[in-house]
Amino acid sequence: MRAFAIAVIVVLLQTGCMYTDHGRTNPIDPGSTNYIPASHWTLMPTSPSPVHIGAGHAAVSYKNEIWVIGGSSNAANAMNEVRRSSGGPSWISGNNLPTTLWLHAAVVFRGAVWVVHGSYGSGSRTNIMLYSTGGGWGSFSPVPDNKRYGHAVVVYKNKLWMIGGDTGASPLRTNDVWATSDGTNWNLVTASASFLPRAGHRAFVWDDKIWIVGGCDSSPPYFSDIYWSTDGVNWTAAPPMPFARSYPAVVVINNRIVVIVGETNASAPVKDIWYTPDPSATGSWRQVQSPFTTNFSRQSSLMFNDKVWMIGGANGSSPYTNNNVWWSY
Repeated sequence: MRAFAIAVIVVLLQTGCMYTDHGRTNPIDPGSTNYIPASHWTLMPTSPSPVHIGAGHAAVSYKNEIWVIGGSSNAANAMNEVRRSSGGPSWISGNNLPTTLWLHAAVVFRGAVWVVHGSYGSGSRTNIMLYSTGGGWGSFSPVPDNKRYGHAVVVYKNKLWMIGGDTGASPLRTNDVWATSDGTNWNLVTASASFLPRAGHRAFVWDDKIWIVGGCDSSPPYFSDIYWSTDGVNWTAAPPMPFARSYPAVVVINNRIVVIVGETNASAPVKDIWYTPDPSATGSWRQVQSPFTTNFSRQSSLMFNDKVWMIGGANGSSPYTNNNVWWSY
């Protein structure tokens, strides 16, 4: 009887940290080959939460804090607020941007937070370049005539890379690639990459390559394609995603690439979640059960404390009042 009881306890201990998603047993242990990312979500308390998050902001992990930078509560008026949290429900404001911005990009580069281009609101485009270590913001003079928003920025091989975006010129979207090693001297790597011009795409580093996914042209189509490069000049097409998507959240968690929510057209955000262990493999994408009850896009996302975080977003109509904060592993 004692041996049976011990066996039952062992089984309970082994299965107590397991749950089922789409019929698959999913160990929470990220080291498991059956691990399914972004499938166990927690909604942070709504009070106190960061106020006026809205949409089109950027978020980074810096000095053991989440920084949520700028954004907009409607398409006309951007904000300059910077809100920070150590991962709990409490947020503090301060070190605000010297200007309002939304649809910009933010990364950590050379030991500082960098904010790259964006919009002041009402369709404007900027080529502003800001950086901060927490005590105010400095600026660099970026390359002239490359104003844009909806672009992608990524750190790769000790350089800052900027890819595509909405320039307001003709044609409206671009497929150029820029790089800098110091934030001041930018080089045009290519004026026309092999992928179609786009905005609202996402870039990430995986398998020692730059990858871009999705995005949209100034009119349909919305893209499902995936490209990768090791030099910013030569781009190789990978098998497309089984869905088209613009302005999604894209994170790399435990070597899996996760695409969360976004837009399928300008007025139709979605609430689904997909992942792949290898974006270069055909048929590798799997859908994850979503906890979200409403559709949204243009949120910020980041990895922080070994979790993926989703912050704010737009539900397709203004004003953008979503200030939800979610995390998952």
